[in-house]
Amino acid sequence: MEIFSGSLAGNPVLLSLVLVFVLSFLRLPVAMALLVGTFFTGLLGGMPLASVIDAFSTGSRSGVGVALSYAFLGVFAAAIAEIGFAGYLADKIFGLLSRKNDPLSDGGRAGGVQTLLLILAILSQNLLPIHIAFIPIFVPPLLAVMNRAAIDRRRIACIFAFGLVTPYMLLPVGFGAIFLREVVLGAMAAQGVPLAMGAGRIVATMALPALGMLLGLAIALGITYRRHRSYNGGDAGAGGDAPSRAKGSGWLFFCGLLAIAVLFFLQIRCDSILVGAMGGVAVLLTLGALPWNRMEAVAAKGFQMMAGIGIIMIVAAGYAHVLATSGHLIPLVEGLLLKSHGNVSLAVATMLLVGWLLTIGIGSSFSTVPILASLYVPMGVALGLPPTAIFILLATAGALGDAGSPVSDTAVGSTAGLNCDGQHDHMRDTVRPTLFHFNVPLLVFGYLAVMLFS
Repeated sequence: MEIFSGSLAGNPVLLSLVLVFVLSFLRLPVAMALLVGTFFTGLLGGMPLASVIDAFSTGSRSGVGVALSYAFLGVFAAAIAEIGFAGYLADKIFGLLSRKNDPLSDGGRAGGVQTLLLILAILSQNLLPIHIAFIPIFVPPLLAVMNRAAIDRRRIACIFAFGLVTPYMLLPVGFGAIFLREVVLGAMAAQGVPLAMGAGRIVATMALPALGMLLGLAIALGITYRRHRSYNGGDAGAGGDAPSRAKGSGWLFFCGLLAIAVLFFLQIRCDSILVGAMGGVAVLLTLGALPWNRMEAVAAKGFQMMAGIGIIMIVAAGYAHVLATSGHLIPLVEGLLLKSHGNVSLAVATMLLVGWLLTIGIGSSFSTVPILASLYVPMGVALGLPPTAIFILLATAGALGDAGSPVSDTAVGSTAGLNCDGQHDHMRDTVRPTLFHFNVPLLVFGYLAVMLFS
């Protein structure tokens, strides 16, 4: 590609981004790939080893707040699981959908299963912030129902991609509060472009990229995968029995609903997912739904659940700071501007393409944003883009990889649930459908949104 030719090809920052992409795509753990990229950038760029370590340590501190938010959200999710909230709900839904001798047709069951999983995927990002943890709870028991109704599991993979990605890139609550406020806006502030945005403005700003996701889902469900697909195991199959997890009780389920409501209220009122999560856990402890003697084990489980993501965020923040202090980021930005000949449209398209490639390799929208911000923010400022347009660029580029990367939590979690009986291929049935149906419209609609707000 001409825009990356010439003097840019030897830029340590660009070479480092390519290296991180390749290492991540080869399934090296993301945190390790970012660490390799950190030292590669610094040493190749002429920084002493001590300076690289110091710059990394300084930058990584900015990722601690996000990691803490993740950690306490994990504690709340573990507490909800401990009281059997999801298991109770799964048991009731499974009983309704798995009856053979009832008036509900296979078509009705198919619609019910798909609607249910879409709602659960959406809620897993905000009201019930357990991310992909709902998949192993709900999907295996429902495989037999899906097999009887001949539901194409590629439809379900697309439903998961839409439901797990669109809410956090559109709604500033739950994981969306972390992604949009702490990660995207935080990365912009760290690069010297602070931006204050209320919830309404964030939704309005990201509405067009979200519309691209909706269009992709509509095409997948209404055109590409509208036909039935046969699978073995329509009467039993893996997970054919009711969920075996703790099923809780009506009282515990009510306590869980109240705790979720408190989390949601406090998160919006205090603009802090950490405060909201602590409030939700406090409700469960106060009502006796969660015994005090289980709190230590629940907290340990919650911290462990989110530890990997937290470490990636801390390392990514350190890596981004090394990119910025290496002395080679500004030449890269100037080179890209020179190659684009001042054409804002071409430059925006190039930045989105770079973001897509990097996030596809890393597979994490949250950890990619601080890295991309070190490139997008100075380049956007030089192009005369307003902060809102830069915000859209970062949020859209981050979501791109999560919606189509073979190593993202969304893709891996979807395959883990849908392939319990060995009839769902990761690349053919999860990655390709989501890559085509969501990355293409998200690129197009993200580009249109940036140009609209420019």
